Amino acid sequence: MKVTKKVSAVVLYKENAFKGNDSYNVSFEGDPNRYSYLCQGEPKIKVGDTGPFEITENGSGDRKWWTVKVIRDDSTFKGGGRMKPNHIAALEFSRKMFNSSQKTQDKWDMDRMIKVATFLAGKLKDGYSRDAIETAVTIECAGAMENVTIDAKRLVTNASLIQKWISDNE
Repeated sequence: MKVTKKVSAVVLYKENAFKGNDSYNVSFEGDPNRYSYLCQGEPKIKVGDTGPFEITENGSGDRKWWTVKVIRDDSTFKGGGRMKPNHIAALEFSRKMFNSSQKTQDKWDMDRMIKVATFLAGKLKDGYSRDAIETAVTIECAGAMENVTIDAKRLVTNASLIQKWISDNE
């Protein structure tokens, strides 16, 4: 059940209680129940927070207990995980092309991979969407599977065309 309540206490119950997670007891204002909360490191739930939280009732026989989880804002996540910073995304795109270049006559070295990552990070900083860059990179990698040399000019042209299409269709 999704709730918005004000947290009145977050107390460590047991360190390393389950799979490297510490167990905390969380209390809400006006609620007599204690809620179990598992997390690694500093608790994400703080006194004064109002949620939203996901409350789950658990039980075995006559014994009942409740757990609480933070409901995360979906806009800050992509693909189930936190969105990577631009420089890490650029490095990942460049690494994909590095790997694909190994099947061509023009194999990349580390220096070239880093230069392309720097270039792609600049494009992302200039406002190109990750989807435009990733699509252009995928096109180059697909060509490399057929022994077509990865071409930086074609990469930029395709990224620009895709970025324009994205902008036109937003």
